[in-house]
Amino acid sequence: MSDKDIDELFKLIEREQEKKVVSEAPRKDRENKDVLRFIRKFQIAPGENRVPTYLIYYHYKEWQRTTWKKPWGKEEFFRTFKQHFEQKRSGNQRFYMINDGLDLSERAYEKAKKYEKGWQKRGKSKNKGKVPGTKQGNEPKLS
Repeated sequence: MSDKDIDELFKLIEREQEKKVVSEAPRKDRENKDVLRFIRKFQIAPGENRVPTYLIYYHYKEWQRTTWKKPWGKEEFFRTFKQHFEQKRSGNQRFYMINDGLDLSERAYEKAKKYEKGWQKRGKSKNKGKVPGTKQGNEPKLS
């Protein structure tokens, strides 16, 4: 490859990266607005309640159903949410110390936990019924 070809390749890569940044910008802006609307709607503020992330995200998903918009994924949602609230951790559980703007009843916790477990099962069910280390249909025969 000549120097001219290499320069053209670098220019092409730079143009593609600029296009990518421009196309991602509206989504990030909308993400911030959705999360901020959610925070304002429920008047969420720092407080005394230790609220796990799965409960916050469950309320967000339920609220998004009423707005008829596609909800953001957990990672995208909490990327913006933690800009406004401090995230803490206890063992493997992440939580936020917030006020009682959200429904913190025992029933809400049960629903959110059930929803969370449903998502975990969906990810694991892809490998369900397979024997580790073997291809499907070539299971070892038992005598």
